[in-house]
Amino acid sequence: MRTLADSLLVFIAVYPIVSAAVWIAGGVLFAFLRERGPQPELQPGEGPPVSVLIPAYNEAVDIGNAVRAALRLDYHDLEVLVLDDGSTDDTAERARKAGSVIHVSACSATTSTRERRSGSIRARARHGGNT
Repeated sequence: MRTLADSLLVFIAVYPIVSAAVWIAGGVLFAFLRERGPQPELQPGEGPPVSVLIPAYNEAVDIGNAVRAALRLDYHDLEVLVLDDGSTDDTAERARKAGSVIHVSACSATTSTRERRSGSIRARARHGGNT
């Protein structure tokens, strides 16, 4: 009886250490064998299209940098939509100047919810998503 209890105690003490070592070894092997290999390049039309939505309200100071940063993403089918929520400064104009793939949707405080969603609807509709 004493040896069974000792064996069970050793198993309970050693099992977490052994299983942790197996998980760590598996992770390291995966990282070296799978993740380090050559990654396939997506050709135009192979990956899903991506829309970047940037909400903006009186962001004239920062909108240009935000749009240019989004346009620098290395992806073949990318669009950037700036959703201008009725800014009183020149946010819309600066967004247009920052890149050529910009849609500015000007809204005001009295704009309906459906009209406010027009930017996201436009993005999903362009790529065939549900509205």
